[in-house]
Amino acid sequence: MRAVIREIWENLPIWFLLVEGIALLNTTLANIPGSAFAQVGIGRELFALLQLPATLWFCLYYRKRIPQAIAAEDRLRLKRVVLFAAIGVPSFIAALYLGVPSARLIVPPPVLRSLYEISAILWTALLSVYALRREKRGAFAAFFVAGLLYGFILENSGIIFGFFEEKGFNFYPGPLPAPLATTVGWCFILFASVWTAGRLIDPGPGLKRPVLKPALLATAIAISVDLQIDPLASLPDVFWRWNELLPPFWFGVPFCNYAAWFGAVFVFALFYFAEDRRLGTSPRRRNLRLLALVPAMAVLAGLLWLLLMLGYEAVRSPDVFASPTATILGRFLKGL
Repeated sequence: MRAVIREIWENLPIWFLLVEGIALLNTTLANIPGSAFAQVGIGRELFALLQLPATLWFCLYYRKRIPQAIAAEDRLRLKRVVLFAAIGVPSFIAALYLGVPSARLIVPPPVLRSLYEISAILWTALLSVYALRREKRGAFAAFFVAGLLYGFILENSGIIFGFFEEKGFNFYPGPLPAPLATTVGWCFILFASVWTAGRLIDPGPGLKRPVLKPALLATAIAISVDLQIDPLASLPDVFWRWNELLPPFWFGVPFCNYAAWFGAVFVFALFYFAEDRRLGTSPRRRNLRLLALVPAMAVLAGLLWLLLMLGYEAVRSPDVFASPTATILGRFLKGL
């Protein structure tokens, strides 16, 4: 048991991705009323399949890690733990709540939001301690200082511009419209995605270290995780609500969300890996540059999001100026 705990602690970011996916699976199958799925028009059992990407990344990571174990019996034991965690636990949850609907415990939306806030704060605390102890202060400052400021800008911008709203939470940082939980969520999502991508791709020596490839992989990891997060969070009266002008794209979630996630994660990961590639640069100088570049990164992420949205909406309708994005931004400017 002690060896399992040590294994989890030493590889906490990838375990976070799996555990978070399993927790969301459990909430989807056990705690959400059937009326919410009826309003979206998609069955609960299909929502359960959204947990698969988290399992995929977890298994890919351990496919690379297990051969690195020294003793053969350690490799076999670790493989059993991985299979039980990645396949056994989700399968049991799915079989229980899909096979025995009476076992479900429907949780009121205010309680769900409170539980989400508690989990976000706990994961932030745990992963920040991990970054300080296992990854040293450089990783902590990059993701839990610069990443936190980046998250504040991103999350509040989307609400201020009118693309979504996040009401009914308990903790808001001052007058800002985005709750604390969704803001700090950017810290551990960026950290876990970049950490995993950096270990799935061999870093290479010096100036030959890849930048674009791990940045794209980190983006793919983050978006695939959000393919499960946002469909649950966007169910009627759960966590947040999208502007009614935005048509659904994936399980009730508009394309706008995934365009924003692509821009946000890709830009941050690209800058992080580019700064990390510099020879002779200390983590302190790298993080100071990242912190200074946060406003510019937010602007670049916004521009990338806008290009993706304009391209997507141009395919759907030739009149770009009458598109949902243009209409929402027009309302914002008119409100000014």
